[in-house]
Amino acid sequence: MYEERWWSPVNSPVVDENGEVEAIIHNANDVTEDRRAEAALSESEARQAFLLKLSDKLRPLGDAMEVQTVALSMLGEHLAVNRAFFNEIDEQRDAYVIHRTYANGVAPLTGQFRLSDIRRTSELAGAGEIVVFDDVSIDPRLSAAERASYAAMELAAGVGVPLIKNGRWVVGSTRQPPDIGRPQTST
Repeated sequence: MYEERWWSPVNSPVVDENGEVEAIIHNANDVTEDRRAEAALSESEARQAFLLKLSDKLRPLGDAMEVQTVALSMLGEHLAVNRAFFNEIDEQRDAYVIHRTYANGVAPLTGQFRLSDIRRTSELAGAGEIVVFDDVSIDPRLSAAERASYAAMELAAGVGVPLIKNGRWVVGSTRQPPDIGRPQTST
């Protein structure tokens, strides 16, 4: 298995009594752990900066829908996705409702939808699992009808994170990978 490594090379000349280079000593030090630590620190600092900025923007807001709009917009931009949304789950009515969407280059997705149209996703999320689809058009976990439902929503890939409360799936949050180079909109 290939493992990416970083090296810091140092070349030192060996000179004779006339000052001519006789040889070069090449030494390469493995600095992989240093680079990984720097990357982790940078990622942690970026995450903390985002959370502080999000907190500052949400703190003065009192309206729940306004909170969703601002949070989704900031999350979508931070994650560089083309769509992010929260959905409220009502299993009794076979429904999930999306009130607000962050959209960048795709149509905003709002309204009420049937959970039974995305049965496998509903099963996984209802069990508390994070749902990851790299490509819904070929994912073997999905039926043809589920693939068609996702295609109608222009959702080709994504990550869904469920919130389970008192043993019930009540809210989902979905992020869809970016489609670079399209304008941004929010609803």
